[in-house]
Amino acid sequence: MANSETPGLRLLSLDGGGIRGLSMLLILEHLMYKLKVAENLPEIPRPCDYFDLIGGTSTGGLIALMLGRLRMSVEDSKEAYGQLAKEIFSDVKFQGSAGKFKASKLEKAIKQIAETYSESRNPEERLEDIRDNACKMFVCAMNAANMSLPVLFRTYNTLDYPAMNCTIWQAGRATSAAPAFFKQIKIGLSGMEEAFVDGGLGHNNPTASLLSEAGLLFPDHQIACIISLGTGQPQTISIPKPSLLTRFLPFDVLKAIREIATDCEKEHQAIVHRFNGIANFYFRFNVEQGMQNIQLNQWERLGDVVANTRQYIQSQWVTNQLADAAKSLSEKIGKVSAHSLAPVLTAFEIEQSQVVPTLVGCPPPSEIFQGRQDILARMDDYFSKDIGKRHVYVLHGLGGSGKTQISLKFLDMMNQHPTPRFTRQFFINASSQQTLDTAFKNIAIANKIGNSLQDTLLWLGSQIEEWMLLFDNADDTSINLFPFFPRCTHGNVIITSRNPQLVAYGAMSHSKVGDMDEANAIDLLLLRAAKEKTPETAAKASEIVKELSCLPLAIIQAGAYILKLNCLDQYLYLYKQDHARLLKEHPKQSHDDYEWTVYTTWEISFKQLSKVAAQLLQMCSLLHHYSIPEAIFEKAGAWTSDSSGDAQNLHQARAFLQNFLSPLAIWNQQSFMDIIAEVTAYSLVDRHSGAILSMHPLVQSWCQNTQVDEPKVRECMMDILGMSVRMTGDDELFRIGLIAHVDSLVQNLATVKPVFQTKYAQIYFDSGRYQEAELLEVAVLEKQKQLLGVDHPDTLRAMENLATTYHQLGRYQEAKPLEVAVSEKWKQFLGVDHPDTLHAMGNLAAIYHQLGRYQEAEPLEVAVLEKRKQLLGVDHPDTLRAMGNLAATYRQLGRYQEAEPLEVAVLEKWKQLLGVDHPDTLRAMALLAATYHQLGRYQEAEPLEVAVLEKRKQLLGVDHPDTLRAMGNLAATYRQLGRYQEAEPLEVAVLEKRKQLLGVDHPDTLLAMGNLAATYCQLGRYLEAEPLQVAVLEKRKQVLGVDHPDTLYAMENLAATYRKLGKCQEAKELQAQYEEVDNSLQSM
Repeated sequence: MANSETPGLRLLSLDGGGIRGLSMLLILEHLMYKLKVAENLPEIPRPCDYFDLIGGTSTGGLIALMLGRLRMSVEDSKEAYGQLAKEIFSDVKFQGSAGKFKASKLEKAIKQIAETYSESRNPEERLEDIRDNACKMFVCAMNAANMSLPVLFRTYNTLDYPAMNCTIWQAGRATSAAPAFFKQIKIGLSGMEEAFVDGGLGHNNPTASLLSEAGLLFPDHQIACIISLGTGQPQTISIPKPSLLTRFLPFDVLKAIREIATDCEKEHQAIVHRFNGIANFYFRFNVEQGMQNIQLNQWERLGDVVANTRQYIQSQWVTNQLADAAKSLSEKIGKVSAHSLAPVLTAFEIEQSQVVPTLVGCPPPSEIFQGRQDILARMDDYFSKDIGKRHVYVLHGLGGSGKTQISLKFLDMMNQHPTPRFTRQFFINASSQQTLDTAFKNIAIANKIGNSLQDTLLWLGSQIEEWMLLFDNADDTSINLFPFFPRCTHGNVIITSRNPQLVAYGAMSHSKVGDMDEANAIDLLLLRAAKEKTPETAAKASEIVKELSCLPLAIIQAGAYILKLNCLDQYLYLYKQDHARLLKEHPKQSHDDYEWTVYTTWEISFKQLSKVAAQLLQMCSLLHHYSIPEAIFEKAGAWTSDSSGDAQNLHQARAFLQNFLSPLAIWNQQSFMDIIAEVTAYSLVDRHSGAILSMHPLVQSWCQNTQVDEPKVRECMMDILGMSVRMTGDDELFRIGLIAHVDSLVQNLATVKPVFQTKYAQIYFDSGRYQEAELLEVAVLEKQKQLLGVDHPDTLRAMENLATTYHQLGRYQEAKPLEVAVSEKWKQFLGVDHPDTLHAMGNLAAIYHQLGRYQEAEPLEVAVLEKRKQLLGVDHPDTLRAMGNLAATYRQLGRYQEAEPLEVAVLEKWKQLLGVDHPDTLRAMALLAATYHQLGRYQEAEPLEVAVLEKRKQLLGVDHPDTLRAMGNLAATYRQLGRYQEAEPLEVAVLEKRKQLLGVDHPDTLLAMGNLAATYCQLGRYLEAEPLQVAVLEKRKQVLGVDHPDTLYAMENLAATYRKLGKCQEAKELQAQYEEVDNSLQSM
């Protein structure tokens, strides 16, 4: 009976696999590191101190000798193993038949390791270990005369067998004497020697032997855990054509060499079957991808082994498993009695007991399947063509989008043909390596052709009929499906997957499965809810499916919930109250076999992500779901803070970005793309051309509600977005593109860190959101005054930014004193030639321009232009802006002949430097059009204004102030061309938007009001024009003053309307006011 008080035993099994054995040491190193951290050890422990019994075969045998008998650390074992691999595999024999490599070199290398690390420093150290409490270990070999059972070379004695009477190096030679590589070794007394070959010939995974030994050695103990390490999934080794090798090796030996590739996983499945249901007891670590093409002897590819293993270890599942394994090793809690382990079933016995013939055909589609006719038609067209090779079609998309149902519907349609297109259809659960293997074994058994994957593949390849393999849920990114395709040029395959990278199997034959169209989504909801379709129910259903973004699985769940509670009218309210609960609820009654809810589907994918990929997804979920520029992260990675104090608060953002930076802090695009590929592999994020990401709205909502740690993640993303912003003119379009993300991310302007307030303010400013920009800029200015004083350059820049925003808000009287103060300070501190001084002078001139004081604006603008030409050259962007500003003032002064050549030159230069879509180019185009307008050249102005309007709608959106300005300008040209019916709707739209965005008192709103009134006058609708013109005049008097040119212009317009309406007295009084002010201005 097992002793429950004794600590549980810990067992380690090491597979064979040539140079790929390094992979096991890397995995073991990671496991030992986790133990160091968990137990707070001063250094990484040695495996011999944590495992009671170690067993290994071939490569694993050599490693077992190092770790167990020689008590080496993992680090020393890695170094010794790498050197051994290089020495024995770098020199190929060109003659002889007893193996490709020199056995003498292998012998010498093992002796060297024994001499270096054994206590006696003796290369002839015996295998038996007589030390007390020594870690027990064995290696497997095969007796060349009888290969039915392995021979165990033990370091210990058992009741039935003594330790093997040999040296350490002889045991190493025996376990690794693979016939195709090394000659066999003879061990024993003279005349009584036994010949041994590699234990991998039938027992490449020694776990079964390890369990039997534990049962024999420790019958009164319990086992705490079993750790089994593999050397990667190799390709199947084919039997070579007749050659020199086949003359000396029997066919059954060659067959055994081939079956090494599958032997390991068969043993693994046997152990899984036996201990199913015992938590944290049996752990198997085996790199599943990247090892296939690494041959046993390719020592020069040890770097590839390292890279593939590192990638495997970084997956979330492996990380979690290693943590659980370390915990089991540390706790030593016995779970299984050792005496029960002695009679271990072979893999073949387990295989025969667990594989039961099952239905392998495809199930029918859901009875309520709706829509997807476009995809079904493409599939029908593709499979109907003779393409001279196997047909492969890939359906990829987000979990819950209906990929499986589309494929089943297609096959059902094919079955309805008078002559079915596919005579045999097989449904393959492709979610894991195990389900794939089981499915193909079941096909073989059901068709009485054998019991293995290879049997099924050979059989399908030999069939002349048209069969169909449906690989469903092929979402595991580590699984290569190609080995599961029959080696033939006919047959048909459909693959469903969340991973868009699987389109590689059907480069020209694939469909992305997105959301349903609304009409079909409504029908699906009502069918699932068992509701009759009426105008009323269809209207309710329309609201619901829109809220669910027409995602099929979400609609199915909603319909089931509505059916259960009869709540079609109330569902939308309930969903908005607690949508997380509703999307987690699994319906009791179902129309198909799909077992996951919407949220479960995505949670399963999320758990497969690495830590960094999960962080990226979490942060992206806080942005707007569409058009997320990858450049946010790259630009943030290049950011350096001007303030060390502020930088200290950015450790989260910096830690995340560090994953993509080289040791020299240079952005590593490949590292970033690897993470992007990881999140897109499950369709949790889509990647579009132009390095743009997007998320499905429901995925975004799910991630925010279930995966994001608020406010920690939000703070980190706000910092990264702030770090990405540059304050240069050529970055304006990037900043404008961020506004939707800022709206999603920033819940309160007070949460923007001071170091980023100016940058967020610039985003709002560039997007025409001047009120938000003002709030941040006021805060920045106050802080700079307190911390730095009023004369500090940063304070002056903050003052200048606020003045510019006041300018855009039409608050010119508030902007002017700030601009005057800044201009004077820059002159005093920096001199008149400094760029900051010139910039301030230009801003002050712009204020004078808006105040109608063009005579004061002109000399400033002339001075700025001349200095910039002198200091920067005529092609510099600042020079071009100065030229455009001066031209605008010339236009207001009626000096159109001077304005036009400047504006033509500016426009051409902007096109050359920035392209036709840049905001500066569009501003230049609009200004030139305005001059043409003033010159009466409306036919030349119109195409420019049309182009500006279209581009601004596309780049800035219809509500941006610059877009509204372009719309107003085009309407004014239409009016001058007598096209009043085209002008009026534009002007009405501009006026409504400006009232909404800027308020009724803003100068731009008053301009729009006056323009609409002018169109009404042209249409003879004076009664509609009069109240608008009265309002414009009164507001301009208040905002701009009675002597402003725009105020005088408003007086003239209203007086003209009064005359048209027969209000002669009012017209006469207004005309008198106009003349009085005008005369006063003329005399100044």
